[in-house]
Amino acid sequence: MAGHQSGQSSQADGTPSSLPGKQQVRNALEDAKELPPVTDSKAGDTGKGRAKKKRGRPRSRMRGEDLVTMVSGEIELWKTPDNQAFATIPVNGHLENSPVSQLGDWLIKRAIDYGKPVPGSQAVNDALATFKAKARYGSLVFPVHLRVAEGPDGTLYIDLGNADWEVVKVTPEGWSIITDPPIKFARSNRSAPLPRPMPNGKLSDLRSFLNLPDDNDESWCLTLAWLLMAMRPSGGHPILMVSGEQGSAKTTFTRVLRRIVDDSRVMVSSMPANERDFFVAAINTWVMAFDNLSFISAADSDTLCKIATGTGYGTRRLHTDDEEMIFEGERPVILNGITELSHRPDLTDRSINLDLPSIPPDKREGEKAAKARFDAERPYIFGALLDVLSGTLAHLDDVELQESPRMYDFAQLGVAMEQALGWEEGTFLTAYQNNILRAEQATFENNPFAVALLDYVAKEYERKGDTYFSFTPEELLETLDRSVDEATRKIKAWPKAANKVRGNIKRTQTLLRSRGVDPDQRYLDGKHKDEHGNRCIAFTYNPNIT
Repeated sequence: MAGHQSGQSSQADGTPSSLPGKQQVRNALEDAKELPPVTDSKAGDTGKGRAKKKRGRPRSRMRGEDLVTMVSGEIELWKTPDNQAFATIPVNGHLENSPVSQLGDWLIKRAIDYGKPVPGSQAVNDALATFKAKARYGSLVFPVHLRVAEGPDGTLYIDLGNADWEVVKVTPEGWSIITDPPIKFARSNRSAPLPRPMPNGKLSDLRSFLNLPDDNDESWCLTLAWLLMAMRPSGGHPILMVSGEQGSAKTTFTRVLRRIVDDSRVMVSSMPANERDFFVAAINTWVMAFDNLSFISAADSDTLCKIATGTGYGTRRLHTDDEEMIFEGERPVILNGITELSHRPDLTDRSINLDLPSIPPDKREGEKAAKARFDAERPYIFGALLDVLSGTLAHLDDVELQESPRMYDFAQLGVAMEQALGWEEGTFLTAYQNNILRAEQATFENNPFAVALLDYVAKEYERKGDTYFSFTPEELLETLDRSVDEATRKIKAWPKAANKVRGNIKRTQTLLRSRGVDPDQRYLDGKHKDEHGNRCIAFTYNPNIT
C-alpha cells in the first residue's frame, strides 16, 4: 500500500480519501490561530474586524469619456428652442429622437453591442452630462413635435408612433409613408401607434362607428372637419363638445375619433385638477379627451380656451430648483357629458357642439365586438381621411371667406374640405354657423342673470318705451332679484353680491348685444362715473334686434 504523502491520505485505488491526514489537521489548526474570531450573526454580529470578500463580477473599467468616444460617430446632439437637450440616435436600422436624459439604456446597449463591459452608473451619468452640455451649447436647434407637424412648404407630417418610426407625409398631390422626415418628432409614454394607412378606404365606414343622428348631415360635416383640423398642428382647434343622454355612446364616440388621429395608452381621463396639470397633460399628448363631465368651471373654461387657440405656459419642473417646463402651442380637445357643457360665451365661440341620440337596446353592440370590427377597418378609414386631407390642402389656398369667424382657419379648412368632397357650395359654413347659433342660444339660456336682464329691459320698453337704462351694480342686482323666483336666485350662476354683477355682464355682453341689449363700454371697467358721480352700469336697447 502506498504511504502518506504531504499529509493527504489515499485509498488503495489511489484516489484521495475523504478523511484528512493528521499533518493536514495540524496545519489547519495553526492557520486558524491567525484568523479573527468568528461570532454568530444571529447573536448580533456586526461584521467588524472581519475581512469581507468581494463577490460578483469585477467593476467596469469604462469611463464616461469612453462611452462618449464610442458613440460619437453615430449620435446627433441638438436642442429645442427652449434649450432642452435632445439627441437623434440609430436604433435597429432607423433614427429616433430622445431627450438626452433618457439615453442611459441606449448607451448600455451600445456598449454591449461593441463587446464592452457593462458600464457603471457613474460612467453613464458622466456621458449623459457631456451630451447635455454639448447639445445645449451646440449650434443645432430644432423644434420638437408631438404626433403632427407642418413643413415650411405646407406639407403635413403625421407620426405613426410605431416601432419603425414611420411618418405619413401629406401634400396636395397625395400621401406616402416615409422614414426620414425633415421634422424632429418625439413621443411620450402615453403615445400609442396608429395603423399604417391603407388605400381604397371609405368615409362611410367611419360614420357607421359614430352614433350621429341619421337625419343630421351637419353633425357629420363638422365631425369630419374637426378630424382634419386635428391633423394640422396649428391654426386654432375648435373644442369638440359631445353631449347626450345615458346610452348615447358618448365615450365610444370620443374613443373612435381619438384612435384615428392620436391613439393613446390613456384614451380618456377626468378633468385635471388645476392649470398646471392641464399643461403637463398637453405636453405629453396631442389630442386631449375628457370624459363624463357634468360642469366646467370658469377657471377650466379659460384654460381650455387657451389650449384650443394657442398659448404659452411655463412652470418649474418637479424636484428641480431652476429648470422650467415649457408648453407653447395648441391642442385638439374633446369633452363629453350628459348635459351641454359650455355655459360661457368665450368657450362657446371656440366650440363645436354635437348632441348624440340614445341608442335603442336592440341596436347596441358589445364593446369587444365593436372594437374588433373597428380595428379591422381602421387602416382603411385612416387612409380615406388622408385622401380627403390631401384634397383639402389642394383647395385650401384658394378659399377666401367673406366673413371672419373666430376660428377662421378651421372655417377655411372646412370650406376647402367641402370642395374636395364635391359637396354643394355653402354646406360647411351653413352647418358651422347653425351650430354656433344653437350653442349661443343654449349658453344664453344657461345664464339666468342675462336672461333676467333681457326680460326686464324688454318689458320696460313695452311699458314705458325706454331705450336707455342706468343702474349702480347694487340697484341692478336688487331689481333683477325681485324679477325672478327664489329657485333662480339660488342657482350657482346667479350673482350673490353686487361686485359680481359687472363681471357677469362682461362675459355675456356679446350674447346680450346680439339680442338688442348693448352695454355701454364706458362703464364696464368700473372706473368711470356718470354725471351724478355714480359708478354705474348702463345699457341701450334696440327692440329690432332679436
